[in-house]
Amino acid sequence: MSLSTAKKAPNQQRPIQKKISFDRITSEEVIQIINNNPAVEDITNCFNNNQITKEVISALFKLEKLTSLSLYHNEIGAEGITFLAKHLNNSKIVSLCLPCNNMTDVGVTEIANKLTKSCITYLNLEKNEITKIGAYEIAKNLEESPLLHLSMRRNTINDDGSIYIAEKLRFCNLNNLNLWRTKITDNAVIKLADNLIGSNLSTLELGANKITDNGVIKLSEKFIGSNLNEIGLASNPIGDPGAIAIAKHLVGSNIERLVLGYNNITDFGAIHITNVLVESKLTILTLYRNKLANDSFDEFAKNITDSKLSYLDLANNQANQEKINEIKCVWEKSGREKIKLII
Repeated sequence: MSLSTAKKAPNQQRPIQKKISFDRITSEEVIQIINNNPAVEDITNCFNNNQITKEVISALFKLEKLTSLSLYHNEIGAEGITFLAKHLNNSKIVSLCLPCNNMTDVGVTEIANKLTKSCITYLNLEKNEITKIGAYEIAKNLEESPLLHLSMRRNTINDDGSIYIAEKLRFCNLNNLNLWRTKITDNAVIKLADNLIGSNLSTLELGANKITDNGVIKLSEKFIGSNLNEIGLASNPIGDPGAIAIAKHLVGSNIERLVLGYNNITDFGAIHITNVLVESKLTILTLYRNKLANDSFDEFAKNITDSKLSYLDLANNQANQEKINEIKCVWEKSGREKIKLII
């Protein structure tokens, strides 16, 4: 359990705790902590399996100043989430994180139906056994909700669920969408691309899916003219055609963070990216665990100094030690932080 370190003098009132974090305690202990800290604004409660009871939930929502609630790995279940959802409309909660709670489509439907009348702008639903049905319920409430950040990470919503959300992008406030490991393919990515321009989306996470060069080519065509600032495409079967398409559309786009680790990109594709480093807005680039060798490392060494890069990850590729050392030398001579180069 972690509380504020504020101290109190003898006979002084209990110091106000604005942020509390605790784990692996009983429901009775949770309620006691809540009752002892009525002015708390931010609570994180994790790894308390079967301890987030209705009594705990009721106590949480009696906290009039609570704006951030994170309940990680608590196995709350659909029934508990349904009870929690009933309290949302009258709360001041802006950030709601509920990863790993087995809420299923039943629970997420109850959350979704409260979005339009809640204050929630940040919603994390990672790994909750949600399918395309739950994704549809979220999607149909996006347009009138204040939601800015949505994470469906590690839910099997597949292409259909992602497409439901994609079709609402131009009509809602979302600026951050996380679809990491949601079993999507090029079909969903193409629909996301079709709705990118005109949306508020600035961060899009698509890692650990089944996205190929075809999907990446379509997506990259919409970089210029969109608000996209960060794109995550790690752990997909993306090769040189995808890398070349991305490079072609980087200059003139707003992309500052590009994650392409754990793909099938070789020197040929990577060199196209190095050739636009100076003109692009890229500050963060990751290409770990691809098939980069000496030629692309040479090009990185030539372009790093005049680029805007502040973070570069080229670990676990195929260049020899001499080429690795050359990049280290250029990086350090340009005044960049050593810890921001992973190689």
